[in-house]
Formats: sequence, structure tokens, C-alpha cells
Amino acid sequence: MICLAKGKSMNFDFQIRMQIMDELKKYQNYGKASGFFFILAIIAGVTGMIFFQGLETLESDLTVFSTYTTRNLIGIICILVMAFACLNIAIPLYPVFKRYNEPMALSSVGFRIIETMGHFIVVLCFIAFLALSDGFVNAGTPDISFYTMLNEVIYKIYENTGIITTMFFSLGFLMYSILFYKTRLIPRWLSTIGIVGSIVSFLGQVLKFFSIGNDFSIVFELLTIIFELIVGFWLIFKGFDEEKLKLLIS
Repeated sequence: MICLAKGKSMNFDFQIRMQIMDELKKYQNYGKASGFFFILAIIAGVTGMIFFQGLETLESDLTVFSTYTTRNLIGIICILVMAFACLNIAIPLYPVFKRYNEPMALSSVGFRIIETMGHFIVVLCFIAFLALSDGFVNAGTPDISFYTMLNEVIYKIYENTGIITTMFFSLGFLMYSILFYKTRLIPRWLSTIGIVGSIVSFLGQVLKFFSIGNDFSIVFELLTIIFELIVGFWLIFKGFDEEKLKLLIS
């Protein structure tokens, strides 16, 4: 009877250990998925900026955007891919972080959803720029004042949406950087870069909204870019700290 009881106890312990191992593997896979989308978002965003032509003169030149239609269409596709990747950074992390703080985990997803909607509005603005630019070029003798007014309206929507979208990106970024810091699933020096980077990014957009430091706007995003690159590869190749993950799911 004693041997039978011990056998059942060992079998139960084995089942528990296997269940924990399956849970660990599942959450590590969530991390790897998120890491993949970190990298994809960076690659798609940078590629889009490389392909876009005429962004610098959009506000004043109605012809230049249609001159590079193919390049700009590729840029638009890249922005759509980036939007998809940004949303899917937060979604795999949600079941992990909700074990620590569900409201913060949900907030990070919510901010990413709003950011994604902002990217879609920016894409619609780019499509409108292409249509407006083509229409102006093909019109022969167009009513310049009408096209100029319409271009200015679209440009203002594009510019302000870009600022607001980046603000929500920064807030979502701050949420899961803090969660990374609190849970210690990645090294704290790395999550600290994310926290500082998200605050700097948000402040940079506030300055940009008041037309301060527009020429240096990319500088405000450097830390977030560095963080996304490092954490993306970290999650793919090293994964979460296993001991801290065990504590989180226990």
C-alpha cells in the first residue's frame, strides 16, 4: 500500500513538472513571437522610409510624390507591415504580463491598438497624396489654389496624426518596459533603456507638436530603436529569464 501511494505521488509530481515545463515553453514561445515582431517592425519602418520619395517637399510641391509612384507604393506597403507588426508585439506579451499586472498589460495592448489605427490613417494620407499629386500633374491647367488648399489639409492631418500616433506608441512602449523591469524577464539594464527611451520619445513628440526641434526628431527615437533591436534579438535567441518566468507563472 505504501509503495502504491508513493507511486501515485511520484506520478502526480511528474505530471506537475511536465505541466510547468509545457507552460514555460508556451510563454517562451510568446516571447519569441514578440521578438520577431520587434525586428519586423524596425525593418519595415526603416525600409519604408528608404523607399519614400518626396516626403520633405510634400507640403509645398504637388508634383514630386507622383514622380516616384512605385517607390512610394512600396513605402506604403512597408508602413502597413509595420502597423501589423507593432500590434503583434503587444498581443503575445499580454498573457505573460497579465500574470503580473493585468491592467498594465491590457493598457499596453490598448495603446498599441490606437497606434495601429494611427498608422492606418497615415497610410490613407499617403494614398491621398498620391491621388492628389497624380490629379494635379494630369489636369493640364489645374486650379492651383484648390489643389494647394487640399494638399495643406491632408498634410496637417498626416503631420498631427504622426505625432499623436508616436505619443501612443511611447505610452505603450513605457507600459511594457516597466513590466519588463518589474518582472525581470529580461535584464534590468535593457528594460531601463526602454523606459528612458519611451519618455524621451514622448517628450520629443510634445516638442514637435509645438514645432520645436523638428530637425532632430529622429534623435528622440534613437533609444527606442536601440531597445527594440536588442530586445527583439534577445527574446528570439535567449528568451525570458527562466527562473523569473517560473516565479511569474507559479
